[in-house]
Amino acid sequence: MLFVGAVIALCYITPLSYFYCLAREKSWLAAKTEAELDSRMWAFYTKRGIVPSNSMWGWSYILKPEERMIQYRVFAKEPLDVVLDRESRIVVAFTSYE
Repeated sequence: MLFVGAVIALCYITPLSYFYCLAREKSWLAAKTEAELDSRMWAFYTKRGIVPSNSMWGWSYILKPEERMIQYRVFAKEPLDVVLDRESRIVVAFTSYE
């Protein structure tokens, strides 16, 4: 149990979080809805609404009516930016942690 805690702590304070994101990316990008993505993110993230200009890779995306962009922060630092439609279906995802 101590080992798992040490690995999680290292993901917060070192670049290991990037490798975690790479390992989980295929699963995240296969999600079709916000709820499905939330369930695949596990416990090491926060999320908030952002505008595209605050996205590292999605900064030029133009939101269509009734779309919104949210940013997941994995281990409080690795951004995954997702555009959702009004039914919370994923339109596009930007792996801004790369």
